[in-house]
Amino acid sequence: MGRAAAVNGNGRAVLPPGALSAVTIYRQPEPERRSRLSLAAAILGWAIVTLLMAVGAVGGGYYLFLEQRVSDLRPTPRTS
Repeated sequence: MGRAAAVNGNGRAVLPPGALSAVTIYRQPEPERRSRLSLAAAILGWAIVTLLMAVGAVGGGYYLFLEQRVSDLRPTPRTS
């Protein structure tokens, strides 16, 4: 016997089954609006993270550039 079927007293389903209950629609509450201060703090935080990543990338590139320059100045052994 299915979940939607009603029982008629002898253990057998009554066909057709009775009407289903009404559908309940649940809605999410609206999210709270951000204050201007928290929005400014979030923007400032992302700007700092972006700036630190850019400084790290430039610093890493400069390190690799200097490493290559030093290796170019090292004497190479002569093979005869």
